[in-house]
Amino acid sequence: MDAGIISNFKTNYRYGLLYEVMKWISVGIGEDAVFPRLEWRPMPKQGYRGIQDGKPPNILEALTLMLAAWDKIMPRTVVRCWLKTTVLPANLATPLEVVHGKNAAVAPTLPRNLAQEIVDVVQ
Repeated sequence: MDAGIISNFKTNYRYGLLYEVMKWISVGIGEDAVFPRLEWRPMPKQGYRGIQDGKPPNILEALTLMLAAWDKIMPRTVVRCWLKTTVLPANLATPLEVVHGKNAAVAPTLPRNLAQEIVDVVQ
């Protein structure tokens, strides 16, 4: 069922989480710090602590990271996954294969009517 979208999403999420943790770890180290020094603030109550406090992400941070990870998924990844699963009817899959192909480096945008047909079939 995955077909690549979930794997892509997880990779993007982990990259974003690692980036935020590295920001927290390397804040204010030396004169040429990679990230600016944070202002001191009192420790929030448990349940509100997150990456900025050296803890696992809280729900807001996790959702923000998930949103950023989802936004990084390219439309061509979704189209190729639909083609890989062979769920689409042939009349929709054939034009997508022509436009995107199996190894197309750059995926042009879909014609509006074809994109609408796919939405109608999925709904």
